[in-house]
Amino acid sequence: MLDAIKSAQLAMNEDNIRMQMITDNISNMHTPAFQANFADFLTDNTLTENHQQSIGKLIETKHPTDFALNGKGYVRVLTDEGEYYTRRLDCHLSEKGELVTAFGAKVLGQSGPILLENTDFKVDDIKIPVYQFDPEASLHYLGQGLYQTTAAATPTEDTKLQQGFIETSNVKAIDEMSAMLSTVRHLDAESQVMKTMNRILNHAINTLGETNV
Repeated sequence: MLDAIKSAQLAMNEDNIRMQMITDNISNMHTPAFQANFADFLTDNTLTENHQQSIGKLIETKHPTDFALNGKGYVRVLTDEGEYYTRRLDCHLSEKGELVTAFGAKVLGQSGPILLENTDFKVDDIKIPVYQFDPEASLHYLGQGLYQTTAAATPTEDTKLQQGFIETSNVKAIDEMSAMLSTVRHLDAESQVMKTMNRILNHAINTLGETNV
């Protein structure tokens, strides 16, 4: 009986994590290049965080410091905390002439941060490397378009940067609402199991108490 209660509790914890990810996805529906998150739970109850690898729509902005990846991959960026990866490339020039993301992360070229005198340039001139990861690699989303991973990154020529475009989020509202309803139903079912097990356990304890009087 205690095993059944523990299993129901673990299932509810997993559903709560899924619900948090669904909420995050919905709140980032309009965040450029955001990739929908989902959780996989292994048999030992450990969590692996994954992302929908489909590409969002490419929207033309005509801003020379905006870029969109036309395939799978990420660009390396540098913050005060270290190096990360991103697909969100609605950029601008800093006071020092560095190409930085909307949140100030420095876009890295082949030999460090990219320095520009002005916005009169072509993307092929600045050579921003694009990296891909093994499909099984785990990338942890930190917010602000940044991903962290310990997996090895491999340079790729298959994906190109399109200048003057941004990528929309790949979150689909109907998919998230469907996942939310499914998770709520599962949470409710596990909650009923917990209540039933608790009633049975309380009844057994009371019965034993009366027997020992």
